[in-house]
Amino acid sequence: MSADKKKGAADNAPVRVDPTKIHILRVNMVQGKLETTDEYLSDPKEPEGVRFGFGHRSGIDKERSQIYTRLFIDMEAQDGEGEPLGVKAAYVFDFELKVDNLAEFERKAEDGTVVMDAMLATTLMGILFGTARGMVLERTKGTYLNGVILPVIPPRELVNSWREE
Repeated sequence: MSADKKKGAADNAPVRVDPTKIHILRVNMVQGKLETTDEYLSDPKEPEGVRFGFGHRSGIDKERSQIYTRLFIDMEAQDGEGEPLGVKAAYVFDFELKVDNLAEFERKAEDGTVVMDAMLATTLMGILFGTARGMVLERTKGTYLNGVILPVIPPRELVNSWREE
């Protein structure tokens, strides 16, 4: 095997994610809203469930080893039959992270584009979603949603939930 082929094979070899090399630089809630219908306000009921929607948009600054992610979280209160009650909430968070060894996680896709290693992507989404979970819980306390705890979801689902806006 030539040196070039060995180097190419090594480029796509798995790299262990080291949490000590991941730094959260900034977290901002850029949107937070709770909407209720007039019908709900005239006869409020305790939600028996919540329907969730999630998405993200992410970018990488390779020169600075930084990752930027906008995380979207949508919620709708439901009754016991899963019908909407007339209470919705939406939150948007901006995250900025630094990964000291980010270059080690670059991979070449079959079409030749450079992508991030799946293990790093899922690790980062788990960190971001866990951080947002606490923020959403605090923001929904004292509202008609009564302190929503975001569900535990596979981070891979979040990685695959790209949203344009």
